[in-house]
Amino acid sequence: MSKSKNGWEWEDEKLILESCHDSQFSVNVLSDGNYLILLRCWSGELTISNRIIGKAVIDANGNLISKPEKILESDREDFPHLYTNSATFFSDNNYLMIPAMFSNDDKILIT
Repeated sequence: MSKSKNGWEWEDEKLILESCHDSQFSVNVLSDGNYLILLRCWSGELTISNRIIGKAVIDANGNLISKPEKILESDREDFPHLYTNSATFFSDNNYLMIPAMFSNDDKILIT
């Protein structure tokens, strides 16, 4: 977590996740005040890694309640990387994502 007084200069405040996850976080405030985080994760060995969509939960102080776990991965060998740019949340456990699958040669597939 970082903080800023002006939106330009940021200071690190607290490390939440020890592992190195990719960008594209979507965050929802849950009814209990905790935060549901949808994030892009790496899956597999470094030589054959795929990007998947995972979820984690933190409390209002940035303490990890549940570490990132896989919720969605590509089932296509030719498009192994799964991305989501955002999610629309309707309730704690009800949200809409439009994932995009990417190939290793910069091709995209949205289903």
